[in-house]
Amino acid sequence: MCMSQSSGVVGRLTGAIWSLIVQLRQHRTILLTTHHLDEAELLSDKLVIMHKGEVHTSGSPLEIKQLLGRGYRLSVLYPGGDRTGLQHSRRLLLHAVRQLQPAATLVPAVGLDVELILPRQHHTQPNL
Repeated sequence: MCMSQSSGVVGRLTGAIWSLIVQLRQHRTILLTTHHLDEAELLSDKLVIMHKGEVHTSGSPLEIKQLLGRGYRLSVLYPGGDRTGLQHSRRLLLHAVRQLQPAATLVPAVGLDVELILPRQHHTQPNL
């Protein structure tokens, strides 16, 4: 059993720990606990989400995403740009993305990053 196996670990060491867990799980059952869904998705075949001490949901990472996920986040970095050019680029990007996903929305800008929320179609959030 590993609890918060990469908590406080950065960079290459996290990758090394994850690689070791992936190798070890080939012929074993490994119970991991984490608060990081990206880590859980990478290292697990099955997830169990607990809420207030009770099992809330279980399934494969894909099943959990389909059930609880809100959609995708698209992040774009415009290096070397200026604020005026960034605003124009944000509008162009949003217009292009909305051709494919009309419900896409912009997240408030931080630096030269542009982030869009691409919601899933027909999504309802379950009560936790």
